[in-house]
Amino acid sequence: MNISIVEVLRAIQSLLQGLKVSDGSPAFETVALYDLPNLDTALSDLMESTTARVCLVVPSGMDYSSTQTGTSMIISPILSLELILSHQDYETGKPSLWGSDVYPGVINIIDPVRKMLDGNQLSLDPRLTVVPQSAGSIRVAAAEDKVSEGREGMVLGYQVHFPPEKYPLNRGAHLSNLSKS
Repeated sequence: MNISIVEVLRAIQSLLQGLKVSDGSPAFETVALYDLPNLDTALSDLMESTTARVCLVVPSGMDYSSTQTGTSMIISPILSLELILSHQDYETGKPSLWGSDVYPGVINIIDPVRKMLDGNQLSLDPRLTVVPQSAGSIRVAAAEDKVSEGREGMVLGYQVHFPPEKYPLNRGAHLSNLSKS
C-alpha cells in the first residue's frame, strides 16, 4: 500500500478541521485521532473537553478483498473508521443533538460532514475512496460528580477503500501443490 493509514487519517482530520457550518464558523473546535484500544480514553477526554463541538476520528478495523487472476493476487485494503460527533451547549450545560438558534447541534453538522467526505478521494490518490456505512446516536453520561449532563452525539461509520495492489503468487504456495497427510 503506497498510501499509509496514518496519511489517510490525517487527511480526514484535516478536512474535518477545515469544515464550516452555515454561519461560517468551524463545524468542530476539536478534531482528534484516537485508536480503538483507547476508545475509553477518547470518551473520557470527550467528557472532560470544554470545547462545544468535538469530532473524534477512530479507526476501527481493516478488511481486505482479494481476487486471483492467473499467477497474481489482487488485494484491496479497506479501512473502517468511526467519526464520533458531539456538541455540548455550555450556556445551559445540556447536550445539544438538535441545536438551537445559537448552536447548530450535531444533527445539523452531519450533512456538511457527509457532503465533504462521501465519495471523497482525499487528494492522496484518485483510486482512494471514502464510502459511508452507517450512522447512529450516542450518549456519553457524565460522572456523578460533574455538573454537565453528559454529551449526545452521532457516530458516523465510514470505509476508506484503498487502491488495489497486485502480488505475484508463489507457485509453491498453491493449494493444489499441497500433499495430503
